[in-house]
Amino acid sequence: MVINHSLCDHPATPAGRAACRKAGGPRAEVVQALEQLLTPEDMTSKQWGRQPALNLLRQERWTIPLAAEEIGVSEWHLKNVVYGRTRPMEQVKIGLSRLAGRPVTELFTEEVLARPYDPSKNPWKRARS
Repeated sequence: MVINHSLCDHPATPAGRAACRKAGGPRAEVVQALEQLLTPEDMTSKQWGRQPALNLLRQERWTIPLAAEEIGVSEWHLKNVVYGRTRPMEQVKIGLSRLAGRPVTELFTEEVLARPYDPSKNPWKRARS
């Protein structure tokens, strides 16, 4: 396997490359650099964590694309909701509750249900200053 060290900041010597591999490879250096640049507020992909709805969908043998089609929402929105990246729309709350046969409070954590979904808040875009 050939490792591309063009993203690394180590010396371009065999010893430098060996140290890079031992530390986890060039990707590890890039991830560490990105983590230093990003503040905790920017790392919204892990904001709320996996929701109980994901386990219930799996137990009932629903895939995310099929559940999204049944509910009538985007597959990407449903995936982001069950993995805790965004808050659920009202349509998702009602639809998942109907599919799983469980109340909304069993499908999502209290933290996610504390505030409603706001489509104007895109976690991947920074606000313009």
